[in-house]
Amino acid sequence: MPLSDFAEGAGAFAGEFLVYMRAATTVGAMDTLEAYNTEKGTYKEIGECKGEDIKIEIKKDKAIKGNKRGTKYLRKILTFACNILNVTPANITALESADGTSVDVLLHNAEDGYYILIPAVMFDYEESTTSGNESIVPVSIEKSGSSASALRTRALIPTS
Repeated sequence: MPLSDFAEGAGAFAGEFLVYMRAATTVGAMDTLEAYNTEKGTYKEIGECKGEDIKIEIKKDKAIKGNKRGTKYLRKILTFACNILNVTPANITALESADGTSVDVLLHNAEDGYYILIPAVMFDYEESTTSGNESIVPVSIEKSGSSASALRTRALIPTS
């Protein structure tokens, strides 16, 4: 179910999110708990991020001006950024191998019971490590589409 079907405040970026990634493919149904878990099982966990570090923006982009109906926006741009924490050497290898490819990104918040899915985005790998600190992988992706729902899905994890 979309978050808009629920009380105000549902889906606030809080708590910890597990970050999953896979090569871009057709996203399967996620309308039951079994279907959600099956779909999530096709992703590789690559780390975690804090809710307050997630930034998603969707802005208007390409427009045409109409004579009678005013401006019509043909495209929207989604910008997503987060810092992936606690990445392992194996996860860094997986992230490096995904560099320059189209991926599906799934953010899973089991504690609050919702997820964010950003399908088919071009991934560019970056890394930031300071001596004595944990390894952080900053993720920043951008994609365009015809509507917000075409760019990402924010929904509650099904309970049955």
